[in-house]
Amino acid sequence: MIPALPVGVLVGGAVLANSLATLLLRQAVQTPLSVLNAFPFLPLPTLAFGGAALSFYMAAFVFYGLALQRLPVGLAYLLITSLTQTVLLVYGLSVLREKMDSVMGLGIILTMVGLGLIASHMGR
Repeated sequence: MIPALPVGVLVGGAVLANSLATLLLRQAVQTPLSVLNAFPFLPLPTLAFGGAALSFYMAAFVFYGLALQRLPVGLAYLLITSLTQTVLLVYGLSVLREKMDSVMGLGIILTMVGLGLIASHMGR
């Protein structure tokens, strides 16, 4: 029998898998249609990146389902979506050199503060 994973591992697994799936999906839709046209309308790289994204979305779904067994649905959803947004924002800023303005920064701060407030209230 497999021991129960800690909640942090379940949430972290969901966040990581969801983030990777999003980045792979982004790569799939940005693949030029002229690259390796193995199929008339879907080039091989698009299929490969899209298939990998689907696999990671399925893994995220499994982690999310396991987290729902141990956390209230509102808290599980907030944790996973907020942390995924933050991971993708940091990746976009640091690796993809995307720009962030003060409104976006304030939005992330307010999201994290709100998440903390909700989590502390649900823990009562």
